[in-house]
Parts: sequence; C-alpha cells; structure tokens
Amino acid sequence: MLIALRCDGGDVLGAGHVGRCLPVARALVRAGHEAVVVGDHDGVALAMLERAGIARRPPAPGEPCGIPSDVGAALVDVYGIGADQRRDAARLRPLVVVRDAVDPTPPPPGALLLDYHLDAVLPPGAEHALLGPDHAPLDPRVAACRQGPHDGEVLVALGGSTVGGRALEPLLDGLLRAGHERLLVAGALVPEPRAGVEHVGPLPGLQDVLGEVSGICCGASVTAYEASAAGTAALLVVLVDNQERVGRVFAPLTPVVDARDGAVADAPGVGVGPDAVSAAAARLTASALPSRGPALVDGHGAARVRDALLALADGAAPPPVLRQRPATEDDAALLLRWRNDPAVRAVSVTSDPIAPDEHRGWLRRVLADPDRTLLVVERAGVPVATVRFDRDPAAGDAEISVTVDPQARGGGLGRRVLRESTERELASRPGLRRVRALVHADNTASLRAFEAAGYGPAGADGAWRTLEALR
Repeated sequence: MLIALRCDGGDVLGAGHVGRCLPVARALVRAGHEAVVVGDHDGVALAMLERAGIARRPPAPGEPCGIPSDVGAALVDVYGIGADQRRDAARLRPLVVVRDAVDPTPPPPGALLLDYHLDAVLPPGAEHALLGPDHAPLDPRVAACRQGPHDGEVLVALGGSTVGGRALEPLLDGLLRAGHERLLVAGALVPEPRAGVEHVGPLPGLQDVLGEVSGICCGASVTAYEASAAGTAALLVVLVDNQERVGRVFAPLTPVVDARDGAVADAPGVGVGPDAVSAAAARLTASALPSRGPALVDGHGAARVRDALLALADGAAPPPVLRQRPATEDDAALLLRWRNDPAVRAVSVTSDPIAPDEHRGWLRRVLADPDRTLLVVERAGVPVATVRFDRDPAAGDAEISVTVDPQARGGGLGRRVLRESTERELASRPGLRRVRALVHADNTASLRAFEAAGYGPAGADGAWRTLEALR
C-alpha cells in the first residue's frame, strides 16, 4: 500500500513536522509498505528528507489536504489545513491526524487522532485515539543512546528555523557561567565567536549525538520526547506558541523557560525572558529526564502509529500498547520470580533455581553493561514480560531472551513481545545484522512464537535450536 505522510518544513516553519513523520515513514517501509512524504520543503527539512531516501512529492492541487489520489492511507501533520479539508480527506482513505494544541474537538469521522503529549486525553465522541508518549513518533535510535550520564559537551539545538535567535546568546552565557566548558550549537543559528562554543551546523537528527553529550538545550518540541527516550538531561526553551504546551507538561521534570516576546509567567516552574533563560541554563543538571525519561517514552511510538494506521485501513481498532521500559534494580524480585518459575527453568540453559543474592548481582552486572539491554514489557501499566538482548558488536548480532509472566501467557502475547522487541532492537541499532535465539527443541510453544514473529532456523546443537531474524 502507498501511504502518505503529509507535512511541511523549512527555514521558516522549522523541521519538526518532517522530523516526526520520517520515523513513521521508515516504520512503514520496514513493514513492506511504500511511503511518500507530501508537502513543501526547503532548508534543513529538505536536507533531512534527501538524506533519508524517502520518496517526496509536492501537495496535489485540488485534492483534500493535498494528498495525491493514488494514496491508500495517510497521516496529516500540517498546521493551517481546515477541518473541511481533513473531513474530505478522511472520506477518501484511512487518516491519522496529528494534534499539538489542547483541543476538545473530535477528529473527522473515520479518522484517528494522534496526540502524543503527556497530558493527552480522549476527545468527546471519539472511540479510539493514539494518546500519550507511547505514540511519540521518534527515531528508535534515540532509545539506543541510553548508556548512562556523560561528562562534557552540551548540545544547543534550537531547531531548524531562526526563531530561537533571541534566546541563543543568553542561553550560551548561562551555560558557560554554570561551568559547562564546551557547547555545540546545532541548526541554523550561528553564535557569536567565543571560547568554548562551536557551531556544528544542521544535524540530520539527534539520534547520533544524544548518547555522547551531557545534556541538551532545545526547543520545547518533539525534541523533549527524544531527550526523554534517550535519558538525556534537557533544558527546554519555548520559542513559539505551539511549544507552550510541551513546556508546561515537562516543567515538573526538567528546567523550562519561555523565551517568546511578551511571554508572561503563567505556568508553574516556567521562567520568562532572557534573564530566566540564562538562569535556567544553570539548572540543566537538575533535569529528571536521565532517571525518569526512558520509563515515560520508550522510543517505539513510530511503529505503534504505523500499526494503528494499518489497523484502521483494515477496519480494526489500534492494537493495545505494550510499553518497553528499561529494567531497574527495583525489578529484581519480579524478574527472579519469573526466572524461577518451574516452566521457565525446564526450558532454560541453566535449570537450577537462582538464589536472590546471585540474581541481584547478575542484575547489577547486566544493567551496567553497555552491550546488554534488559527491558520490562508492560500492558496497561502492569509488567507482563521481560526481554534481554546480549549484543556482540564485532559480529553484528544480538541474542534475545524472553520470559513471559506465567499469569499472562496465551493470547499471542509472546509473539507480540518477540516481534515488537526484535523490530525495535534492529531499528535502533543500525550496526546489528541479526538477532538470534536459542530455544530448546521440546519448547514447541516458544518455537512457534519465534516463527510467527519472523524468525527462521539457523542451526541446531543437540537439543537446542538456533533461530534468527535478519535485518
């Protein structure tokens, strides 16, 4: 199916809309569909599209929302398109409509609302919607940045437009006074020459740098959700009206300042004006995003938006969300109970029960190892499974281990956990060539689940079978 992502972007509008449509486009391509980005683009937004290699078209004249007539389904992420245009577009094809502002108006009949913000609520009259940060359309590579705190550079990225000019110099002043010795300024804004400040120009995305910096100062946009998924300290700067909502909902979690002309202090925790920008920069290290962000935003939202759009095309409701959060030491008792379940031990390489002290030591080592990822999968806020990836960077592969809560087994949960976690691991780590699994030949339920999740046979050793999923 040909699916359109309708968004505009450029030096005036910025690149945010393109930046959140591209991950959905890539997710569609991974699922075997054809994606096309439809809109008017220049500057950084155009460079991002060209680098991504996703097909691009201008808006189709005379068509609702400018969506070409050969498109089978679409996502619309454009300001200024009237309700009548959206209504007409939804009559022609399955449609997901992105909303940033707080608005109680339901989406057009037949369309699905996407509101990924922390305070999202279901509009009156809407039966289904994609609500909250589980659906934040991020590049999954940001989740792979979670390697713990870093000392050193701070990235200043105020977007792909020039509207952040009035905030840039006060922000740099405050960061330097706070002891941050090296600042990297990305984007269209060029700082005044000074020691410790380097202009690195436009970036194709933040997925390659969030894991290498100690913090980021950015517009209060989708970048706030990227920083959360990466567990990166952030200072959010409200630059334009449509960022006010993000600044307000993130203020309890991280420093926020409103740098708009004429802004007034009307939200708790949000500073106002150039002096507040400079003062807030000193509080970057107080950000709670390193500790709380990855549990709020798991980085898999783009694939969920894709799956919901495809379900809409089939006349079905969006699939229930399985959130994949990083495990912590607080999960030790739960993980040990699942590991020591007799049915799990019977098909494990090591079948003896594990003692609590031994398990806690193992858990601490896993959490500290950058080549291992341990996730807890939640359904409606309740843990139902755990997934571990043990990577071998030199070989370009990872081994997956999955345990499902004995009380939650059945109904295809294991297959979904396998399929979604494997896609996420491969999508978030471009250097990986394959994910493999070792399954006991007697564990027929597991063998069927891996096969249904896209794994194929890759060898056998006695009673054990190796299966693999390739990129």
